[in-house]
Amino acid sequence: MPFTLTVEEASKIVWLTLSGASDFGEVLDAFKKVGDVAQLRPELDVLIDARPCEYIANSTDLARFIQSPAWALICRAHSVAILVTKQIHYGNANIMARTTTSRNDSLNVEPFYDLEKAKEWFRSRRNEQPEPTTGRALNV
Repeated sequence: MPFTLTVEEASKIVWLTLSGASDFGEVLDAFKKVGDVAQLRPELDVLIDARPCEYIANSTDLARFIQSPAWALICRAHSVAILVTKQIHYGNANIMARTTTSRNDSLNVEPFYDLEKAKEWFRSRRNEQPEPTTGRALNV
């Protein structure tokens, strides 16, 4: 399965596009590459574009993705949008999102059909982040 990985500096997005036929190992390798970039750039959001992807994960593969260190690394400090066109992909993305988020309420993973809605979600998530504090802490 071919995949492309790009960083859109202006929109602060690591963009992974999965395309064509694939299997569990190839998608996991792509997730590892995203994790490598995301770990180095914590200010970036992650968009997984599965619209051109033909691979449909079964329940065993979904569980393996969710439990993988690569997925944990991606989700640890990033908002993750999974962009899809097929209902089956939306269902799988929703399972990944709900299972991941239920394990840690601070994780932010959502499936989307619409690219602009995903980008708006990223912008809203960034606006909700608390501003970094500066100066000394006061003990009250």
